[in-house]
Amino acid sequence: MSIQQKLLCSASKTLKSLFIKSLFLFCFLVVYSSIHAQRPIYKITATLNSFGTDTMRGTIDITWTNRSNAPLDKLGIHLWPNAYSDRNSTLSKQMVEQGHFDLLHARDEDLGGLYDLAFTSASGLPQKLTLDENNIDIGWINLNTPLNPHATIHLSSAYTLIIPKSFSRLGRTGDAYQLTQWYPHIAVYDDQGWHMMPYLDQGEYYNDFADYEVSITVPQRYKVAATGVLQSSEQKGDLIQWNFKASNVIDFAFFASPTFRHETLKVNVGAEEPVELNIYTDAWNTQDWKSAVLYGERALKFYSDWLGPYPYPQMSVVDAPFSKGGFMEYPMVAQIGATVDAAELDRVIAHEIGHTWLYGILASDERTHPWLDEGFNSFMEEQYMKAYYKDADESVFPTIIRDRHSMPDNVALKHAIRFNGDLQPSNTPPEHQKSDQYLLSAYLLPEEGLDMMLSMVGEEKMKMMFRQYFQDRKFTHVAPADIKASFEKICNCDLTWFFDGWANHAHEVDYRLKKFDSKLNNVTIENHGTSTIPVLVSGYEGHEKVTQNWIDGFAGKKVIHLDKNVDEVRLYDGLMGVNKNWQANSKPRNFKPSLTLFPKISNYFNPEINVTPVLGNNIADGFMTGLALTSGLFPQHHLKWFVMPMYGYDSQKIRYYGEGRYITDLKSNLFDKLLISVAASSFGYNLDTSYQFIDHFLRVSPSVGLKLNTTLDQPHLTRWIKYRYVDITQYYGKSNINNTYSRQQRHYGIHELAYQMSSDVSIMPYKAVANIQAGNGFVRLNVNYHQHFLGKDKMHGLWVHGFGGWLPYFNNSFATTAFSFNGIPSSGTAEKDYMFDEWLSGRNETGGLSGHQLFMRDAELKTLATVGISEKWMLAGGVSTALPLKYLHVYMDGTLYHSGVEQKPVFSYTGGLAVILWKDVFEVYVPILESRDIRESINFTYRNMWFDKICFQANFKLANPLNVVDGIQLKY
Repeated sequence: MSIQQKLLCSASKTLKSLFIKSLFLFCFLVVYSSIHAQRPIYKITATLNSFGTDTMRGTIDITWTNRSNAPLDKLGIHLWPNAYSDRNSTLSKQMVEQGHFDLLHARDEDLGGLYDLAFTSASGLPQKLTLDENNIDIGWINLNTPLNPHATIHLSSAYTLIIPKSFSRLGRTGDAYQLTQWYPHIAVYDDQGWHMMPYLDQGEYYNDFADYEVSITVPQRYKVAATGVLQSSEQKGDLIQWNFKASNVIDFAFFASPTFRHETLKVNVGAEEPVELNIYTDAWNTQDWKSAVLYGERALKFYSDWLGPYPYPQMSVVDAPFSKGGFMEYPMVAQIGATVDAAELDRVIAHEIGHTWLYGILASDERTHPWLDEGFNSFMEEQYMKAYYKDADESVFPTIIRDRHSMPDNVALKHAIRFNGDLQPSNTPPEHQKSDQYLLSAYLLPEEGLDMMLSMVGEEKMKMMFRQYFQDRKFTHVAPADIKASFEKICNCDLTWFFDGWANHAHEVDYRLKKFDSKLNNVTIENHGTSTIPVLVSGYEGHEKVTQNWIDGFAGKKVIHLDKNVDEVRLYDGLMGVNKNWQANSKPRNFKPSLTLFPKISNYFNPEINVTPVLGNNIADGFMTGLALTSGLFPQHHLKWFVMPMYGYDSQKIRYYGEGRYITDLKSNLFDKLLISVAASSFGYNLDTSYQFIDHFLRVSPSVGLKLNTTLDQPHLTRWIKYRYVDITQYYGKSNINNTYSRQQRHYGIHELAYQMSSDVSIMPYKAVANIQAGNGFVRLNVNYHQHFLGKDKMHGLWVHGFGGWLPYFNNSFATTAFSFNGIPSSGTAEKDYMFDEWLSGRNETGGLSGHQLFMRDAELKTLATVGISEKWMLAGGVSTALPLKYLHVYMDGTLYHSGVEQKPVFSYTGGLAVILWKDVFEVYVPILESRDIRESINFTYRNMWFDKICFQANFKLANPLNVVDGIQLKY
């Protein structure tokens, strides 16, 4: 046998083996995939008692077949209303994380849940129901005998549903009821096992297709909008029984209200029978909803055109403006919350109707892959709005911070969150994301990726791809691979870049235009990220686009030759939100800045200089006017700056504050970002008419900060390591012996190394800072801690603070670094604000309004007393809480310190009422309780009236726009 024959024989055996294995695998998959084809049958009766008890009682019968190849000794069942029965449920905990505390602080009578469940089989044998140890809304029906493959079980139970107040989707608002996820629901069982999931506010569902027969009995004044088709209604005294039937749907929901106004219309969607469109409008909302029928009609037609004809007999749209459930989709019924205008109403009606296809019929696991329905439906919604609103304004930000050049709001938000390092892949489960992360990863990122796909293949082919997907997978559970297979059938292209690359790495796209040779028409692009999605390269001549090409993704550097002469090149033109480093999207970049009044959302092509008129005042310089000039601030730039020159009318001097910051990503296992900053400022601080010279200071401070990576187990924790050097020069007048004055200056520098950690966990956020400061004549160690234990909302609760400080070395320091009760106005050059960090109106003013200003330092006692100085150590703590009266707090602070006067430890305290107009920004303190040393302090001899002791905090430094941006985004 020749070598060729041996190879042929070997190949023949291999092919035979592969055929047998493939046949076996095919049969195995056919059998195994049938696990996905569960088709439960639910028969439910429900009687609503709306008179005082807000309960619903009835019975439920479930028929369920084990379509797997293994016997089952228990069935997983979701008891989702129970999430409203416990203030510590997973639902409540997530809502708290999102800043919603209604359920956590709910009254007992506002809670709800499922009760009186006792399942029996068809033979009447009880089947024990047990609850999950960690989630009260997850249960298991423990079967008396295992349910064999392909065997069927019939389960029955009575139930009582206590309907909670509307905290999320299920609930009551006044006389209206939103009955969603309201009944015991068998979980999905497939080749991965049981898909058990607690009920969440952010995070939806994964259900089997099922058949329903539901009889709903309500008071006769109520109308009912529901999943399914109304079969009949029967008058029973002062009650009406509504009988619905629904086939091949993933859930059953209904809404009942005495104020519904009902409109109906037959809509031709290309199916054999027209669809009955039902609009249920709340009576008070008829003006806004006058075109709702039109919106519903064209949404049904639009989605039918893009995907395939709407397959159910009816579609209901329900107005629920007061429900906390907001905007939500259920089979054949869409819930619409409050909207601001007609265009938004049109948008959300289209979006929620669209979910009938994308999740209702193409049933993805929303808890694992939320982007498969939310992202794809957001893309469809975008196409709908483009079709009917050519110039629709989708902005959510005020007009004052936008102009016609600003990038779209959602893109700016995405860039901002991406800059924080918080942008997460679309494949991230919702329970592992914050609200803004979820909005982007589940909605906007996949929409953006599909926009790219649309740009590549064109609208007609894109429609064909969606129709193929619908045709292949309707009424089945779907995963990303299923959509990919259907799409690739039509486009005849590899879409791995989207279903793998974009879904998992969209937050890491970082292509940069490095070089543009206009003579050779060559463009050099370098990939600085880990994603290798395709690149869109566009060329402009003048202001006209003359060429555009999609280039396959790549790693490293690549030179692209353009087929036409151009004078400008852009990456992802029209889709510039794709790229992480959005300032590297065009070349040559126009360096001519655009001047705008007030800070604006940035644009892609010009650096901005934002100009804002500012006013100021201090005792030395008097009334001041000036301009605040800033670079683009939102979304974040790697390099940003702020300059504020001002003219003092009393000093007749130019005063100023200026700062520049550079931030870059660090690709290391330990550090996330590097921040380098330089700040300089000069203002007057003391006015002495004797020598006609205004004391002023010059402060220069370079700094560097390293942001540590966020850990998976503590996603809310932000940590920074910071170093700064503060250089202070004070210019002042000095009195001489012969009654003359000379101009003097003093200079000192301080090094500071700090470790800062903060957590934005909603229920108890905190910030802690430990630092060491060193300069001529001193070494100072400080620890500060602040935490808020939330009450019923963010405006209530308990605020605590603590401080510990030690001066291991102190010897005639130029700076006033001894520990003190707080920061108050000083005299001479002995500034309590020895690093000149604060923006104060009267640094050396002990009288007048400015003399009552203090800033938080060391012990943070709210007092103007000048006692409480320690050159050794100090410990302090305090607490405050909100009173029922708005803005009013009560506080108590105390400190134990080594007194240099008494040469022993001394305990001092102060307490009183605070008016909190803006927490940590503007607060007024009225002392009521004070320790003896404070009451008898020297400067209190002339502050002998109670109102003389009132003090206030005005934290003007927070107005620095760089502090605003970095404080919010980076917790810097």
